[in-house]
Amino acid sequence: MITPRRYPFRFRSGESDLNHYAIIGMAKVLEDYPLYFDAVNEHGLAMAGLRFAESARYQKSNDHLHNVASFELIPYLLGKCRSIAEAERLLQSICITDHRFLEALPAEPLHWLLSDREGSLVIEITERGLQLHPNPANVLTNEPPFPLQWKALARHSALFPKELQEKLFSERNLSEPAPPLPGDCSSAARFVRGALVLAGAHRPASVSESVHQAFHVLGAVSQVQGCGASPLYRTLYSSCCGLESCVYYYRTYNSVEITAVRLFAEELNGAYLIIHPLREDAEIHRELPLRRF
Repeated sequence: MITPRRYPFRFRSGESDLNHYAIIGMAKVLEDYPLYFDAVNEHGLAMAGLRFAESARYQKSNDHLHNVASFELIPYLLGKCRSIAEAERLLQSICITDHRFLEALPAEPLHWLLSDREGSLVIEITERGLQLHPNPANVLTNEPPFPLQWKALARHSALFPKELQEKLFSERNLSEPAPPLPGDCSSAARFVRGALVLAGAHRPASVSESVHQAFHVLGAVSQVQGCGASPLYRTLYSSCCGLESCVYYYRTYNSVEITAVRLFAEELNGAYLIIHPLREDAEIHRELPLRRF
């Protein structure tokens, strides 16, 4: 889904944004509105919403702040901000509300990972209010809240590459023996695995190798159907995006083929959504006959 610069965002508060940054990402379209799961804007600011079912506590409208419904937060921030620093300043004036997109659609409980070329920030709305957490691991999964995820990760600090241990963790954590790497499908375990794999992964020189490497990292935390808490849980899609090129890459559960969609290949000054239908299935190539040499 590509939202060009002049698409008319009209927010639940009555505020409108008719001239914003272009956005590319994965979205569900309802009533001609892009409900983004993850997205990147034309300046390389990226954002993803992850389920936060137990801890999310959205707020009621506040007359002294800009009221933004939870489903509007991704386009609101990516439409106005070029960097985490700009987004962090804007968040101080925002009240994230529990307004529904439709009456039949309750507000999805989420927390968000916001990233640019310099690093990452976690945005959470809990019973303590707005919480902004710097995230040097550049990884986020679902529950629990980020401080508890980081605490669990710190117990595994000895498993990190040596050059990152002191940068990320305190001496007290470094002195503790590391427990075995968790292998279950829980969000907490996937956070630890994802952070360790990302930190230790080789950084390829070419774009093509980097894209393939990104999907290998994501594969370490993907959900295989039948292995989670519910037999229906599975990783519907995996994606990554070049923060400079704004090329969005994805593959789906039923296809390992990587599809690339280029933001700057489109006319970005328009007012209508640009929809690329999701390629969910790919033909399994016929087995080639065995050749003997």
